[in-house]
Formats: sequence, structure tokens, C-alpha cells
Amino acid sequence: MTTTKTKKKTTGKKTEELSARLRKEYDDEVKKIAERTKRKDASMKKKGYEYRLAAWIHPKSGGDDYKLTVYCPTKATKAEIKGILKEHNSACYDDYKLIKL
Repeated sequence: MTTTKTKKKTTGKKTEELSARLRKEYDDEVKKIAERTKRKDASMKKKGYEYRLAAWIHPKSGGDDYKLTVYCPTKATKAEIKGILKEHNSACYDDYKLIKL
């Protein structure tokens, strides 16, 4: 019985270590993506764009959803955003964020 308890503690410790390592890898990747987005936003702002449309496309035909990023020179209206999402055959027209650069 003592061996079983020791095994459980060891397994628990290994699980915690794995969880901590995975959490760090995830946090590092999120940070890289945020930095890349910040650089891209700065570059597009220099080119005269003022807004970034970040939308999720939900294909009408099914399949995996995917992210769409579009830079806009002016603030896009809901109708313009709906048109962009329709062009990409999205079944949903309200899963987006319009971000000022």
C-alpha cells in the first residue's frame, strides 16, 4: 500500500510539471502571436489603414471555422462587414471585432 501512495504522489508531481510546462509553452505562443499582430498593425497603420477586422468564418458548407483578418482604411459599417463575411461564405455575420489601430 505504501508503494501505491508513493506512485500516486509521483504521478501527481509529473502531471503538475507537465501542466506547468504546457501552460508556459501556451503563454509563450500567445505572446509571440500578440507581438506579431502588433508589428503587422503598426506596418498597416503606416500604409494608411485605420482599422483591423478580426472575424471568424463559419463556412456554410460546414467544416472547420477559420480566422479572417482584413485591414480597412476607414471604419467599416455593419453592412460592409456582412458583405466581407458573405464573400467568404460565412454562415454567421456577427462573430467579429473591429479594432482601431
